[in-house]
Order: sequence, then C-alpha cells, then structure tokens
Amino acid sequence: MNSQDEQVKEIKSPFKRYIIIAGIMILIVLILYFSKFGFYKLSSNQGDWGTFGDFVGGSLNPLLAFLSLIALLTTIKIQTQELSETRKEIRASSRALQDQSESAKLQIFENTFFKMIDVHNSIVLNLSLKKFNVSKYVDNKFMVKFIDNFIELERNEDSKDRDTIRQLHDICKSYTKLNLFSKEAQYEKFYNYYEDKISNYYGFIYQILKFIKDEEDNNQDFKSKKYVYLFRSLFSKSELTLLAYHCLSKIGRKKFKSLLEHFEFFEHLPIKYLDDNLISKFDKNIFGKSDKWKKYLENKQNKFKDEYATT
Repeated sequence: MNSQDEQVKEIKSPFKRYIIIAGIMILIVLILYFSKFGFYKLSSNQGDWGTFGDFVGGSLNPLLAFLSLIALLTTIKIQTQELSETRKEIRASSRALQDQSESAKLQIFENTFFKMIDVHNSIVLNLSLKKFNVSKYVDNKFMVKFIDNFIELERNEDSKDRDTIRQLHDICKSYTKLNLFSKEAQYEKFYNYYEDKISNYYGFIYQILKFIKDEEDNNQDFKSKKYVYLFRSLFSKSELTLLAYHCLSKIGRKKFKSLLEHFEFFEHLPIKYLDDNLISKFDKNIFGKSDKWKKYLENKQNKFKDEYATT
C-alpha cells in the first residue's frame, strides 16, 4: 500500500466512526422510546406519529447536529493537514529542482573548465624555442646576443613544451637584470620579441582565471579556490615568475595582475624567485596565507620603517 492509499484510508476512517455513532444514537433513541411506550401496531392517528416524531427529532437533532459539527471540524483539520503536506511537498520539490539546477550549472562549468585546461596544456605542448647562435662561452656560461645586448645563460639548446617556458624565464630574468630600474620596459621588449610564441599562452591563462572569477561573481555558493588551486598546480616556478614579470608590464597590469592577486596565485612561490623590485609592485594578497611570505613582508616593512626613521 502506497502513501496515497494510506492518506485516503486515514481520511475515510473518522467518518466511518461518525456514521456508526450516528446509527448507535438512532438505535438508542428508538430503544428508549419503545421500551417506555411499548411496541404497537402502526397507528393511523396523526397525533401518535407527531408525538413519535417530536420525541425522535427532539432527541436526535441536537445529537446529530453536534456530531455534524464534529465531522465538519474533522474535515477542516484533515484539509489543513493535507494543505500542510502539499506545501511541504511543493517546497521539497522546489528545493530538489533548485539543487538539480545548481548541479547542472556546476556540471556545465566543470565541463567547460576542464576543456579549457586541455586547451591550455595543448598550447604549452606546442611551445618550442630554437637555441641561440653562441657568441661567447665564458666561465661555463653562454653569452648570447639578445635584442640589443648580451645576456648570460646557463644553457643554450632547443626546447619544447614546458621546457620552453623555463628557457624563456631564464632569458627574461637575464635580460631584465641588465636594467634594475626599468624592468617593465625591458620585459616589454622581451615580450615583443617573443609575442608570436607567448601571447596565446598568456591570453588563455587570463581567460581561464576570468572564467572562474565570473562564476564566482554570479554564484555566492561557488567554491572557486579548488579550481584555482587545481589550475595553479600545473605551473612550474619558472612559469609563475614569468607571470610576475608579465603582470607588471603595461600588457598585463591592467586586468591580469588583479586576477592573480585575487586568487593568491603566488602563495607557494619561493621567495628567491622574485626580487624586491617585483615584490613591491604586488598587493600582499597575491602571496596568500603563506607564513614565509608573511614573515618576509613584515621584515621588509620593519626595515623600511627603521631606514625612514634614521633619515
């Protein structure tokens, strides 16, 4: 027996009792009447029937009226319970539909997110870089001509996929080191030189982070950090450092930099990979809740206060 059948049975049950009670009342009244006045043949006298009717009506009408009132109140109570159950079912159905809708939205987001991750990996796998024609070889290091100067490299060889990023990082770091006070300008020269290779790489990283941020803005219950952490885990330390340079140039500082800061993207990047000139340009949020970064930044701030106090 299903729940609907049980509800029908519960509704019918009290009314069966009321019918039985009404029958018993009628029977009791008839028994009282006949036990008092005895059983006679059907009278042809209207007065006898009037007396009998008055007795039965006067006895049963109040009782049956009271019983009808009880039945009416029972009906109202049952209808109230049914309405309450209906409202509960509607709320439950609404919650279920909402949960299904949220689940469907999350599934659509995740499908798109992981497809974007695949595209990002494909972009990285297609990266490549040819080695420089060596100009000098001094102290086990390669001195190569790059743009408008010579730079020093630990290695000089053809590179592919993620190894290309490491080589680009080494080139960028060596080239920007030539001018400590104009790293942004030096980086922009570096970017222009390799734009055909890395513009798509940077652009798609930005699109993935923007995609996560848009979902976060549109859904208060969305847990963006787990997707950011998953994406960030794909980056080597060299990639994160190269991102730091990129986001401080005019190319990336307008929108890209704020996304990295919002998602605490450099939380696990070792301090030695960024010099003070780069670190000072970022909001401290980019280093997240890392105790090492927190201690380092506090020491730098205290040192600056001490130097300012002595001047």
